[in-house]
Amino acid sequence: MRAEVTLSREKQVACVWIDQPLRRNALRLNMWQQLGEVLQAVDADPTVRVVVTRGSDGTVSAGAAISEFVRAKI
Repeated sequence: MRAEVTLSREKQVACVWIDQPLRRNALRLNMWQQLGEVLQAVDADPTVRVVVTRGSDGTVSAGAAISEFVRAKI
């Protein structure tokens, strides 16, 4: 599985990239997990002073990928 949430660093700046441009970077369940892992890595690095979140297509994120939500029966 390819990483759709990645991290790049330049000196004291960490950049979190969301890469799902066909869905305007809507976060799927596995991407939420990847985001948590990336942010834990940033948190563990005492040299990071700034975190920037960016989307691969210029859109940070359209939100959650609601197609993965389970409908509850009422």
